[in-house]
Amino acid sequence: MRQVGLEPLHQTPVPILNRSYHVNSVSYWAARLIHPFVVGRQAVSAEDAEAWLQEFDTLEQQGAYFFSILPILTEAVKVA
Repeated sequence: MRQVGLEPLHQTPVPILNRSYHVNSVSYWAARLIHPFVVGRQAVSAEDAEAWLQEFDTLEQQGAYFFSILPILTEAVKVA
C-alpha cells in the first residue's frame, strides 16, 4: 500500500459464517456470482457449474452446509 501512496491506518477482521444456504446468506450470492464467471471464462463446463450449485442445495437439505471466510477490512489514507 505504501508503494502506491497509501498509509494503512487500521485493519478489522470481518468473520462471515453461514451454517445455512439461502437467499439471506453471503455464500448464496457469492456462489451465484462465481457460477457465471467460471462458465463465461470456460474454466469449467456449464454442467459442472450447475452440479456445484446443486451440491449446496443438497448439503442444506441434509443439514450439512457450512461456509466460513475471514475478509480483512483495511482503512488507509492517501499521503502526499
